[in-house]
Amino acid sequence: MAAAEIYELVWSNFCDWYIELNKVAIQASNNNDETNNLISNLIVNFDSILRLLHPFMPFITEDLSSKLAILEGKDKSEFLVKSGFTQHRPSNNNTAEHIEEIINIISAIRVIRAENTPIKNETLHLILSADMKPELQSMVTEQESHHS
Repeated sequence: MAAAEIYELVWSNFCDWYIELNKVAIQASNNNDETNNLISNLIVNFDSILRLLHPFMPFITEDLSSKLAILEGKDKSEFLVKSGFTQHRPSNNNTAEHIEEIINIISAIRVIRAENTPIKNETLHLILSADMKPELQSMVTEQESHHS
């Protein structure tokens, strides 16, 4: 049961959405501080995922953790099993709801594309609800334009 939940977190949330949405944000960013912050958050979250996976895959997570420490320029002096989990950071429920909304919209667009082969590679013109904030609208359109 726990392994299935972690699998879902890693593949469906982290890989399918978190990395992809961050990739688009990094590519669109003209601000070095913003880009560095996005990359730093990716690394911190990947490290947390390695800690979650460690009981199920100890050897590969230990190896990946060592490589991650090298990329960060840190000294890895202890094993993951001894290091524990990072401290819980407060989350913003509004942000989580907005991200869920974006994922639902992009998923719906992908279903439409998959079910309608004549428009599969066409540019779709979207009309998004006026109650959606402009930054969310731009995230949806940027993500979908990078996907097609």
